[in-house]
Amino acid sequence: MPNITPEDGIGRRRAGDPTYYLKTGFRPDGDVAGGAMSGVIEDVTAHLGDADRAAIAAYLSSLRPIPRQ
Repeated sequence: MPNITPEDGIGRRRAGDPTYYLKTGFRPDGDVAGGAMSGVIEDVTAHLGDADRAAIAAYLSSLRPIPRQ
């Protein structure tokens, strides 16, 4: 699984990137969500409001960084 904590993952993204990913499944580099995450986006987060997706992204950004191993 990719590391999405602030130090190695979500912290290196521009402010709107995580919110856009939760809506569309597309990362800034053009890659698309796969596996179980594609189902989560299609079935859940794509149907949330912008404010809810922004709140999820803010929460993820607030997590304690875990260095990549």
